[in-house]
Amino acid sequence: MTNTPAVSHKEATKVAETLGFIKKSHEGSHMQFKHPTTGKKVTIPLYKETYGPDLFSFICRQMGITKKEFFKYLKR
Repeated sequence: MTNTPAVSHKEATKVAETLGFIKKSHEGSHMQFKHPTTGKKVTIPLYKETYGPDLFSFICRQMGITKKEFFKYLKR
């Protein structure tokens, strides 16, 4: 069991945009973002209310941040 709070796709999108990711496409149930300088890509699923710990970790890895950093960016 983990103590990570539930994260929604709206929150993940907000953090991606705060980090400078730009929305490239919205196909079906996923949005794809790309960072203009680093070239990193992140895919954010829209079909879930909240993300489980594994999916949340994967999204953070794609963004190149830790879970702790995610919540710091979310508060901005």
